[in-house]
Amino acid sequence: MKLVAVLGAGAGYSLFESRAKAAFWKELSPRRAESLFPALTCPVQATLRTAAQPSEHGMIASGYFDRALQEPFFWKQPSTLYGGARIWESFRKRGGKVAQICFQQCPGTDSDVFLSPAPVHKHHGGMIQEFLSRPPGLYHEICEVTGLSFNLMHYWGPFASIKSSAWITEAGIEVIRRLAAEKESLILIYLPHLDYAQQKHGPQSLQTAKAFAELEKMVEALYANARENGYEFTFCGDYEITEVDTPVYPNRILRNSSYFDVRHVGKMTYPQYVTSRAFALADHQIAHVYVREKSDLDALKMLFSMSNGIGRVLERSLTPELNHPRAGELILEAAEGYHFSYQWWDRPEEAPDYADHVDIHNKPGFDPCELFPAEWWNPFRTSMDARRVRGSHGRAGNGVALASTFALPERCASFPDYARHLKQMLEGA
Repeated sequence: MKLVAVLGAGAGYSLFESRAKAAFWKELSPRRAESLFPALTCPVQATLRTAAQPSEHGMIASGYFDRALQEPFFWKQPSTLYGGARIWESFRKRGGKVAQICFQQCPGTDSDVFLSPAPVHKHHGGMIQEFLSRPPGLYHEICEVTGLSFNLMHYWGPFASIKSSAWITEAGIEVIRRLAAEKESLILIYLPHLDYAQQKHGPQSLQTAKAFAELEKMVEALYANARENGYEFTFCGDYEITEVDTPVYPNRILRNSSYFDVRHVGKMTYPQYVTSRAFALADHQIAHVYVREKSDLDALKMLFSMSNGIGRVLERSLTPELNHPRAGELILEAAEGYHFSYQWWDRPEEAPDYADHVDIHNKPGFDPCELFPAEWWNPFRTSMDARRVRGSHGRAGNGVALASTFALPERCASFPDYARHLKQMLEGA
């Protein structure tokens, strides 16, 4: 079995249906599948690689709150962060090679080849563009062969653009060529840039239409190269981005009700997790609420149920997809048209120093504001205005696009079904 699988960020079925123009799609028999819940980056990617639900593999969002350390973690990359048997385990045991290109949580020993952005932050400021890779010199070899270098600013932040996906596409083509001589190989490739246009401008925008046309060209290039080298090919979306215009601030709600504690550093405020009775880790349209005492659960359920912009308040123990120790005791799902912000402050001067910078690891939640420059243009600062966001994802009930050179059975009605089918193919069933 030789298979190339391309994951397109934000390739929801509604967008695909309205924007897909390229002729090559007809060769791939596109169809719709129900997205995963929660429809978030790391849970989806872990499910694709394990055919398991977040309750099994443990990626309940793109981060989680460690109760022992009393500290949130976002966008950490070791492959050991998610559990479950990989869909390629038996395939790899019989000699098949596995490559992952810019998937989240791909660095580790569970694949033979990987490429993952890992800049070196200099002690006195600035960074060195670098990658974690296996084999160790692969990143530099690809830059030399393609004549292209990778810039993290194009991968995330106010300057995020097609350039990130363009580099990944060229890297993908090079890896396909390098593994083409293998009897069996699986290559996973993640293309991110369509997501950016939708978050910044909305899924119905002209910018999104342009980004989708660009995605088509890159997918077609990967498809053509894969077929030339004897590979089957499959494309999938990870989630559908929908229009939003209003942020919800669960940590403000908790702070105003004396559940969430802060410490004051000058005029700035920082979370004091070690004494807070409750804290919300926000990720797009999902928020995990970590509650210290069970006796507070009923009051918190009532508090959030009465809050505008929150569609559902779920108990972890009663939510099969998310019943994992890493999940919050309560899980919030935003109402249609709303999204969550991690912010806990009302006045700008109370914001912590990382609030107006790209800082994906210190912030206790995903921050889409990092896509926007500061209102008074400064290349080193980002916006703190969550009202600027125009697209978000995470809610249940949306669909993603699937397209393959092989027939997908009717039972592939959901994203986990699709992952299970790929597993069966790799096992030779």
